Amino acid sequence: EECTHDGNAAELAKAALDALTQMCMDDECATVLRQQHPAGFDVVAGLLFSPPVELADSGAIEELQCASARLLRFMFAVERNRRTFKEALPAYILAPFVDIGNYLWPLEVYQPFVRLVNGLS
Repeated sequence: EECTHDGNAAELAKAALDALTQMCMDDECATVLRQQHPAGFDVVAGLLFSPPVELADSGAIEELQCASARLLRFMFAVERNRRTFKEALPAYILAPFVDIGNYLWPLEVYQPFVRLVNGLS
């Protein structure tokens, strides 16, 4: 069956991000994910900074962005990963990203950061 850009695609993407985030609760997994899968790191960042506009509604887009921000924040929580983020994010994005805190699961925690990111465009 063909993959379509609808609510199911957004739910599937969010479920994948959730699974990866759970894996990143283990520091070694978070480090390996960044080191061994740099293209995946770029894809997750792309979902945050340039979400697929084909999704059904803005709520689904924001939820996907929050899930992306959460995965990136869990990866950032590992000291060995921080240099990559510091090189990739400008200071005006990095500071609020850091202020979110480590290992916070509720997506609502990431909404102010996502709204800040969305306000940049």
